[in-house]
Amino acid sequence: MRVVVPYARGLLHPRVVPAIVMQGYDPEMYECVNAVGDPRSYPALLREWFYSGTDFCVIEHDNESRAGFLDDLRDCPEPWCFFAYDLYRPFEEVVNQPTDVSAPLGVDFSALGHTRFRAGLGEEIRELLDAPFFSLTWAARDTFISGALHAIGYVAHRHPGKAFHHHPYQAHERLHEPPRVRVTDLAYNT
Repeated sequence: MRVVVPYARGLLHPRVVPAIVMQGYDPEMYECVNAVGDPRSYPALLREWFYSGTDFCVIEHDNESRAGFLDDLRDCPEPWCFFAYDLYRPFEEVVNQPTDVSAPLGVDFSALGHTRFRAGLGEEIRELLDAPFFSLTWAARDTFISGALHAIGYVAHRHPGKAFHHHPYQAHERLHEPPRVRVTDLAYNT
């Protein structure tokens, strides 16, 4: 299983990579740019990983995996699985929480922060991944991917426990701030 770490310049948390390496994995690092059509944009990289023909696990730049989590994802027979994490609580509040399912759920949907996909899923959602709107911004890619997989009958498998999220959002903070794009900037193939 490939472990890919997309990150924005200056935002890679110092605990992310060591947590992966300590589990015996060699993370593939990808610096993302927020530019429509750039091959280093998060949407372009997601397409590349989905079409690679290999299983891959996304660990985003502010998510710290816990001991044993990557092996659990690798060994799971489900095609799509993840570990939840808290979006609105700082690390200092969640670090001592138990790793079992009795802990508060945090994000209980398949956000991309700590998620594994089996090879071949990209072909099943090619229409979404190749759609022009998919490339516009990094924002809401998890929602689009989850929606497309749900639409064809897949359900994300949540593993017990939670990863650590090092960027607690404030309740009033918008999670997704897409770039301003004018309709005239878009090119559609007909």
